[in-house]
Order: sequence, then structure tokens, then C-alpha cells
Amino acid sequence: MKAATLGLLLGAVMLPALAQNTDEAADTHVHISIHCKTTTGKCKAPPVPPAPPVPPAPPRPPAPPVPDAQESGVPPALPAIPAVPGVPPVPAPPPPPPPKLPPVPAEAHAACASKPAGSALTWDLGEGEVMKGVCAKRNGKTVFVLRSYELNG
Repeated sequence: MKAATLGLLLGAVMLPALAQNTDEAADTHVHISIHCKTTTGKCKAPPVPPAPPVPPAPPRPPAPPVPDAQESGVPPALPAIPAVPGVPPVPAPPPPPPPKLPPVPAEAHAACASKPAGSALTWDLGEGEVMKGVCAKRNGKTVFVLRSYELNG
């Protein structure tokens, strides 16, 4: 029974040490050996294992590169927007030329010769052309004076 107790004690002491350090180099620094020579079967408690070594500090990250003047985080200023050119006003179209009126036919003057001055006369030229006017005295004759001309063609 001494051998079984001793084996259990050694296993209980060595198991935490093996569980903490699996690195071969770390295991070489810690040596625990217990020799229990007693006839009663009760050995004194093993010593407290040493504290594990402090892990090394991780390396510092490299410093960021110094930004160029152009890459300082501020975008370059945009150029000024040019002014919109003024649109000149559209000129008014020229007035249409006056219509070319046909000459008053001699028959219209002859029809006014027998009428008093101020009489209204409508003269149909055919093909949708109509002349309307009044008879008036000019140079001692009664003539047709054109007031409106219609061309419905």
C-alpha cells in the first residue's frame, strides 16, 4: 500500500506541473522530488509549487508611417465653381410684313359710281377672296375704298 500511496501522491503533485507547462524548456527548471520514508503511511504535505513564470510582453506594434502633406486626412479644397453664363433674352421676332393686297378691280369702282358716298359694298373676287369697303368721293368721282380683305383659301 505504501507504493500505491506514493504513486498517487507523486501523480497528484506532478500532474498540475505538467498541465501548466507543456514546453520542454520550462519543465527543465522545475524539479520536485518527494521521498517519504515513514512507517505510519502518512507523509507530510508536499511543498507549494513555485509561481509560474511571467509570460513575455507582446511586441509593440510598429508606428504608423508619417502621412504626406497631401495625405494628412483632409481632402484637397475643390476649385471654385464657375459662374453660370447669363442667357441672353430671346429677341422678339420681327413683325410680319404687311400682306400684299391685290389691286382693287375696276369693276368695284364702277359699281360704286352708281351709289351714293358712304354706301357699303362687298366685292367677291372668287376662290375665297372677298373685299369689303365703302364708296367715297375722291377727285370728283365716287370710288371703292377698301376696308377689309379676306382670303379663305
